[in-house]
Amino acid sequence: MDPITLDPIRLTQPAYFRLLVKLQLRKSGWMYLLLLVMGGLLLSLYDGEPFHLFLICFSFGWPVLMAIWLYAWSRRKDNQRVYEERRFVLDEEKLIGTTPGGGRSEIPWSYVQRMVEVDGRYLLYISAGQMVILDKAAFPDSAGEQRFLGWVRKAVKK
Repeated sequence: MDPITLDPIRLTQPAYFRLLVKLQLRKSGWMYLLLLVMGGLLLSLYDGEPFHLFLICFSFGWPVLMAIWLYAWSRRKDNQRVYEERRFVLDEEKLIGTTPGGGRSEIPWSYVQRMVEVDGRYLLYISAGQMVILDKAAFPDSAGEQRFLGWVRKAVKK
C-alpha cells in the first residue's frame, strides 16, 4: 500500500495555546466549573468574613491563574520546537516526521499509547509527556485519513 504524504504542518502559538486550554478543560473542566459555581455562591452569601473573601478570590482566581500558566507555557523557549514546520509520511508500520533543519524521527505505530481528536487535530500520545500533532487538513484525501485511523486503532488496541 502506498504511503500517505501529509501537507506541511506548522503550529502557531495561539493555536497551541488553544489546544492546551482545550486539553486542560477536558481533563479538569469539572473542577473549574465547580470552583466558579462555589465562588458565585460564596459571593452571593458574602458577609464580610475574611476567610470567605479568600475562598471567593481562590475560586475565581484559580481558573485565571491556570490560563495564565498555560499561556506562559506555550511561550516558553523550551517549546519553540513545537512551532517548526513538520512534514510527515505515514505507512502501515510507522510515522516518519522531518523538519527543515534536518531533524528526522521514525515512530512505529506500536509506540502510540492513545489518540485524541481535538480542535481539528489528531494528538498521538507516545509517552506521558510527548505527543505528535497531526492536522486533519494536512491529509490529501479522506481515504488516506481513514487508512491512518485504521493503522492507529489497530496499534492502540494491542
